[in-house]
Amino acid sequence: EKNEDDTITITGLTDKGRADSKLTIPAQLDGSTVTAVAGEAFRDDYNVTEVVFEEGVKSIGDNVFLNCTMLQTIAFPQSLENVGTHVVTNTRWEKSRLESSNEIIVNNILLAVKENLTEYTVPENVVSIGSGVFYDNTVLEKITLNSRVEAIGNYAFSGCSSLRNVELAGDIESIGSFCFSNCTALEEVYIGSELE
Repeated sequence: EKNEDDTITITGLTDKGRADSKLTIPAQLDGSTVTAVAGEAFRDDYNVTEVVFEEGVKSIGDNVFLNCTMLQTIAFPQSLENVGTHVVTNTRWEKSRLESSNEIIVNNILLAVKENLTEYTVPENVVSIGSGVFYDNTVLEKITLNSRVEAIGNYAFSGCSSLRNVELAGDIESIGSFCFSNCTALEEVYIGSELE
């Protein structure tokens, strides 16, 4: 799909794309720069095992690889700035990373965290908490953000019904929609002066 600024957003797969196990998201398509992948673009593609992004893609929408159960290799671009909710949920790639680590971080964006943690401290290299990272995590009680976190995505803590304590160590510039919705145990959140 061509955008008003003459850039391209990938919205889905062609018949050939659905048949391929390896997908390459190009930097250019028909002479225009590819800057985004729309939400749901590859959702439920059970054939894909590998995805490579060429440099230039800045944004990936919600549920892009949700339920791509055979997907085991993803090469994200350094240009990536925004990641939607549940982008890698229920993929082999996500499962393998959470077996060896408590979290998945791509380009300083926190994408996923193990669900069985009652307390979690955001690592120092994270500057953004992706949308829905802790969504419906009912065991999480305390979250401590590092001083570098600038943005928290939509629904990041939504449904965290045991969350009582949120420590914002730095100056958050943006908090997404419904970030703390249905956090029924949450009593207070201190927000700094930098919030836009």
